[in-house]
Amino acid sequence: MPSIPGIHAPSLIAALICIPLGLGAKGVDSGTLGWISRHGAGAVFVAFWTFAVLSRFPRKPWRAAGLVLLATSLGECLQLWQPDWLQSLRGHLVGDLLLGSTFSAADFLPYSVGAALAAVIGGRLIPVTEADRLSGAASRETPG
Repeated sequence: MPSIPGIHAPSLIAALICIPLGLGAKGVDSGTLGWISRHGAGAVFVAFWTFAVLSRFPRKPWRAAGLVLLATSLGECLQLWQPDWLQSLRGHLVGDLLLGSTFSAADFLPYSVGAALAAVIGGRLIPVTEADRLSGAASRETPG
């Protein structure tokens, strides 16, 4: 696989996989699968951003997931603030996808699930080094 300096390719690929999954989940809006659109897309959104962070900083999956979860939760709370200029941004597809439009406390659970899944998967994407093998490291996440 070609290497891009400073980029962890497996995490980048995982982030790219999240794009069609999230957009697909967002498009499901009828019947009993409507909950996928309301909640599944949020989990994939958080997973995408966690993998995006991990593509640059791959050794800290739980820290990355926690920071993305915090940022996403703050963004969810910002949906309660609706000045005209922000509503104008939310009126466009990209603005709506990134900023959201309606606050829902129920979104915090899928955000947490997405962050946890991305951290677990991201941890499995970290290459085990010879030093890790020799030290018998129990965790793939480096301290700090």
